[in-house]
Amino acid sequence: MSNFDEFLETHNISIMVSMEADHAVLLLRPSAAAFTIPIRKPLGLCFHNDRLLLSSVGKENRIWEYCFKHNAFLLNRVHVLEGWHYIHELTFSEDVPVFNSTGTNSLRTVNSAEAYPIIYSPPGLPEEWLRRDERHPKVLWMNSLAKVGDEWAYSCFSKNPYCKWDAEGYPVFTCMDKKGAVYVGNNVVCEGLTVPHSVRFWDDRLWVCNSGYGEFGYIDDAGAFQATIEVPGWTRGCYWWNNFCFVAYSKLYEPRVRQYAPFFEGKESSCGIVVLDGGTDEVAHVKLHDWLQVFDLIVMEGSVNIEAY
Repeated sequence: MSNFDEFLETHNISIMVSMEADHAVLLLRPSAAAFTIPIRKPLGLCFHNDRLLLSSVGKENRIWEYCFKHNAFLLNRVHVLEGWHYIHELTFSEDVPVFNSTGTNSLRTVNSAEAYPIIYSPPGLPEEWLRRDERHPKVLWMNSLAKVGDEWAYSCFSKNPYCKWDAEGYPVFTCMDKKGAVYVGNNVVCEGLTVPHSVRFWDDRLWVCNSGYGEFGYIDDAGAFQATIEVPGWTRGCYWWNNFCFVAYSKLYEPRVRQYAPFFEGKESSCGIVVLDGGTDEVAHVKLHDWLQVFDLIVMEGSVNIEAY
């Protein structure tokens, strides 16, 4: 038994992981075999008041909504979003689901009327950048979100708001080494990052993955990034539970992905999850040898199940 399995059993928790490039959701449980369900290009995960939300992208953007009953997640409904949203992360503002629509440079809500109104967009953007009905070539790529009091914190791939799109509608970036930034509300609080992701607010600090260098750490009072760990992969996916921080990292498996991570030029990379006490000290670690790329993860108490569909 690995120390990661022992950690799950000791604390009686399960971990759900969205495996983007593997087109599956992976469930790691104490004293039980891992379980997977196939979903094309799954991305963001969030859990609140017995509701689980999962985003997936492709030719359609979807939000899968599960309800938690009898120690299992049961599929309740699927929101199919038209337009070029390219949803990344999800969260709840009180009981209202919120997602970042990276393709339309906005933060939006999901409500019962099947409308997805904008609740935030960066100031000064041209109106056409916010349209839902067509793909616009200029995107800021706000790829994560974290509520900080009454404000929002965003991490973006870059301050340079340009990307290209391939024939299937997927974004294509050139390497943006040390051009990424973290925002709180409308203010830049940290610059000089490489593909920053999974910004989180915990213990009065902003934590973030400096993905292109395989780092995870926090932003200090002077606005500088302080790495607390470095792992053999592209860091993306972070979840705080009690005082433990679960950080995932992914394999640089093809040139399109490798260009985001200049630190790994000529180096081997792998996929896994590391558990940190207080965000600094490693207490458990698992290599996901048969998997390629994590996008997000969440932690739940108990040994839970999820229905296949």
